[in-house]
Amino acid sequence: LTQDVMTQKFMQSTDQEKYELFAVEGGYFRMLMGGMEKLILQNDHPFGCSCGERLTIADLAIWRCYGSIATGALGIPSQWFEETFPAIHKLIKAVDCHPKVEEYKQMNKKYYYPDQYDSDDDNQDNNNKKDDDETVQTG
Repeated sequence: LTQDVMTQKFMQSTDQEKYELFAVEGGYFRMLMGGMEKLILQNDHPFGCSCGERLTIADLAIWRCYGSIATGALGIPSQWFEETFPAIHKLIKAVDCHPKVEEYKQMNKKYYYPDQYDSDDDNQDNNNKKDDDETVQTG
């Protein structure tokens, strides 16, 4: 459903319509995020998990959705999001520093740490893949 909002409504909207989807009380995206905020608060987990006692795919999905918003690329200031949805922001911080998420981000540096990213990393990965392919074919 969130993907539907991002692609169909948001990307085809004017700046004013984008603002209304996010910031205006009753805006569609704000309604969706408000629902997530309530679920997180109802779960009442110390680290802010959206459901249950451990990190779930739901938490990861919220983290990725927020990642698209927080960059500011969509024109929505991350500070507004943090102030409007504090439970979601708490969850995002918990997911972001989870050891497995950190490991994933290190494997995908160009998306999460562009200032630390070296394009030679891709070349090395491609060379390793080529070597693996040749081993499979000859072995």
